[in-house]
Amino acid sequence: MRESDGRCLGADGTDELRPHDIASAAEGILFVEDAPLPLFVAVPDGRVALANRALRELLGYQGGDLIGQRVAELFADPTAAAFWSDLLVAGGAAERAMELRRRDGTSIAARSAAVVVTGRDGVARWVIGRVQPI
Repeated sequence: MRESDGRCLGADGTDELRPHDIASAAEGILFVEDAPLPLFVAVPDGRVALANRALRELLGYQGGDLIGQRVAELFADPTAAAFWSDLLVAGGAAERAMELRRRDGTSIAARSAAVVVTGRDGVARWVIGRVQPI
């Protein structure tokens, strides 16, 4: 967990990260990585911070190829970029059908849902999303 000033906090709110905190974070990452549903986590500027195996396979990417890429670049439909930016401004959660662009340039129809996760100060920290082919 991070405080607004960037400091890492342990699960108990102290500045000290304990082995249990690190193990819990690792379990969370593995849970997302191994989930059968295509999932991603993005930072508020719209860049992918984490893309699980199911999403990488769906879109034809390997390993960390999606990390740092703008989420909007994955949309084949230009109106989907507006959906993404509107979600970041409004906060909350949203879902819609869209065309996604695979690495090879082909597109795939999907429903995408995302939720903005804010810190205690109300500032967006993450966007967690899922993709479901239709």
